[in-house]
Amino acid sequence: MTARLRGLAAATVACALTALWATTASAQLAERPGTTTDHPFDVAWDVSGRSIKEPRIRAVHDATGRLAGSSVWFIRQDPLLAYAMGRNLNMRSWRLRDGVFGESGRLVGFSRGRAVSGGGGGTLPRDDAASCATCHNVPFGELGAGSTIPKDAGTGRNTPHLYGAGLLEMIGETIRARIMSACDADGDGWIGRDERPDARIAFAPTPGAPPLDFGRCGDVDGNGVPDVAGTVRATYVDASGKWVSWATSMDTAGVAGWSPEVQVFGHGQLEGGMTSSLRAFFVAATDVHTGLQAFDPTFLDDPDGDGVAGTSPSGMRQWMTVRGRDRGRMRTAAGVSRDDPDRDGFLEELTQGDVDLAEHFLLHLPPPAELPSPAADRGRAAFERSGCGSCHVADWRIDVDRRLFRLEVTASRRGVLSGRLVRTGRRTAEGAVPVGAPFVVRGVYTDLRRHDLGPASHELGFDGAVIRAFRTPPLWGVGSSGPWGHDGASLSLEAVIARHGGEAEASRSRFDALDEGGQQDVLAFLRSLVLYPITGLPTDVDGDGTIQAAWVVGGRGTGGPERFDPELLATVPCKMEGPIRGPTGASVFSRACLNVAALYRLDLAGRRDGDHDGFPDLRDDCPDLAGYLDGCAMPANFTGQ
Repeated sequence: MTARLRGLAAATVACALTALWATTASAQLAERPGTTTDHPFDVAWDVSGRSIKEPRIRAVHDATGRLAGSSVWFIRQDPLLAYAMGRNLNMRSWRLRDGVFGESGRLVGFSRGRAVSGGGGGTLPRDDAASCATCHNVPFGELGAGSTIPKDAGTGRNTPHLYGAGLLEMIGETIRARIMSACDADGDGWIGRDERPDARIAFAPTPGAPPLDFGRCGDVDGNGVPDVAGTVRATYVDASGKWVSWATSMDTAGVAGWSPEVQVFGHGQLEGGMTSSLRAFFVAATDVHTGLQAFDPTFLDDPDGDGVAGTSPSGMRQWMTVRGRDRGRMRTAAGVSRDDPDRDGFLEELTQGDVDLAEHFLLHLPPPAELPSPAADRGRAAFERSGCGSCHVADWRIDVDRRLFRLEVTASRRGVLSGRLVRTGRRTAEGAVPVGAPFVVRGVYTDLRRHDLGPASHELGFDGAVIRAFRTPPLWGVGSSGPWGHDGASLSLEAVIARHGGEAEASRSRFDALDEGGQQDVLAFLRSLVLYPITGLPTDVDGDGTIQAAWVVGGRGTGGPERFDPELLATVPCKMEGPIRGPTGASVFSRACLNVAALYRLDLAGRRDGDHDGFPDLRDDCPDLAGYLDGCAMPANFTGQ
């Protein structure tokens, strides 16, 4: 048998056993592209239409956006399909053939005790989930809240939801702009040691709101670290503004100043416990939790040497401090990175293009919703009177909205949620680009600062360090995201309120002083801040002010009302199979797609994968020979899983 035939035979076995593997992945979204016209042994069905239909093909990055089928091309030309592709990357159940789980059980983190924030001895075990949806799964099928996982200490970390994550990232950008405006007197892009050291960084989150204090520009207390809020990480630079990568404080030899990196994601502990961008969050999480390393040159491009890396296609500047382990030091002839940090033999498990699409999806995730009721309205007022709103700040104004569309979700008097799709991009010769107008984020309920809530919230790290301060968690979605607290140790809203001491003791005392009715109103308000199923939400997508009861797309019925479903909103929409007879003889509407190849544009230059090994022909050293490892080779004794 020739090498080519051996490869094709292995690919056939792989395809057959993929269906078997898919049936074991009920906790995540497996790859099930088939319809009832397919043989179920060859192609797994999903009549519900909720599983992953798109075959795994590494996305090609082309910064110009001119290569049809590249990640940037999809973002500019078909942003809702790009959203669907990014969702697939975040939600799919990764298989062994994709390179998942290269270092199962290995501890990741610092190997020695740290003076600040703990974590010595390793913070958590690697490779504990085959999908982001293993933990982010309330509601199912979305990047919602989830289980409490091990991290930093034996008390664990509560999995947060990611609804509204793009809005949080943009709030972080706005905070950075305010810090620079207050501190960077000469406008050179960094803050000198003697540049306004006593100046306070205080600004209103929205016009007319009370200002928030984010500390000072300099190191007034003399501990070597700028006296800025704890959620702001200092990147230290020399007198030319170049990044001093080894610096740990202003006292490190050669340091002349610093640049702020506002870390909005994570629970607020220092030294690697937070990230500033969606891109960094995705790259770190897929590495640590699924064992998939991304080769993403966006984090490696720092032409001026200031520690600020490239800007992503979604418009977010990245930082050299959070670059991934796969640096592309060695490449194949087709340009695939040979670094393979986990040494499992699978090369470039995630590409720069994959990360482009994952970031695009996360940027556009809509925020949680609020369910109105008289009790919730009274509770919101009591919440503010008690002083809770001084840290759980309701609204923020962002300077530049980088989204191409947004899903606005409202509730009827009966609490029924519906949406309205608003397109916020403008068409150019290169495709869609964001208008970039200011935008007020409503109902986020956080000040994005760190606070000490007293001994009941302190955490004893594995290395003996006590972690005292954590970031104020956004309260949007809190009604759907228990258990509560950074450690998930509070099993009720009442319990987590009772834990508020330290800086929040006065507010908790005012809550305690409310009568029973007042306290129940506050709890009703918190329970009104909810998550919801995003995909399938009844939505006015065409802007005509109504939601069609029987939605027709491309001349075909969709088996339900007009709704937010990116596969139906793509340039080439999904053609749903339609009415069929189920195995019991009952008539059902199949939402399986008859045109997966056309929907996901598998004919485009950046998408063609002739040997079906996940490496597109453009970046495949052996485009005519299936090889899951590197485009050419198969693992020994490979079973296809």
